[in-house]
Amino acid sequence: MGPTVVYRTATSRVLGVSALVLAVLAVGFFAVTGGLAEALRSGPLVVFAAIAIWVTFALPHVTVSDGGVTVRNVLRTVHVPWPVFTGADSRWSLTVHTTQGDVGSWAVPAPSGFAARASRDPAGQVERGVNAVTVAFAIGERYRMLLEAGHLGRRTVQQVELERRWNTGAAVALAAGAALALVGVLAG
Repeated sequence: MGPTVVYRTATSRVLGVSALVLAVLAVGFFAVTGGLAEALRSGPLVVFAAIAIWVTFALPHVTVSDGGVTVRNVLRTVHVPWPVFTGADSRWSLTVHTTQGDVGSWAVPAPSGFAARASRDPAGQVERGVNAVTVAFAIGERYRMLLEAGHLGRRTVQQVELERRWNTGAAVALAAGAALALVGVLAG
């Protein structure tokens, strides 16, 4: 029916990439100015900070597809199949309402006054970026299209549930980064 669309803010992408680039530069700086010992002592803390920023800002996103809405937060991912979807709102951040409770999104905050001022083009028009309002609208439009096409509104063969899972890769990366940072701090 429609393409799968992944939503995350431009700021989150910039923060994630910037953190990784700065970590590489910092570890290189430590190695050049203080040698391998300094890079091994101070580098892990910088790498942990970069991992934490990446996991917190660059990985979370919202995916809208014909199968439903998937909300990937920092440590948990929830897939909302369309049969349990009841609505979406954008009061503080994107919240997807379901028959089994609400699912909030860390990745898609409500628009701020600063973001509105920063996104004005030279003609004074506000550009629409990725925020809770635009994503809630996109979710509602996809739901409406699927409903009008006759793909929703029928009985399902079995009980449809939210699919929840831990983001184990992110949790392991954070734990490993924290352990390395601790070793670096204790070795210093």
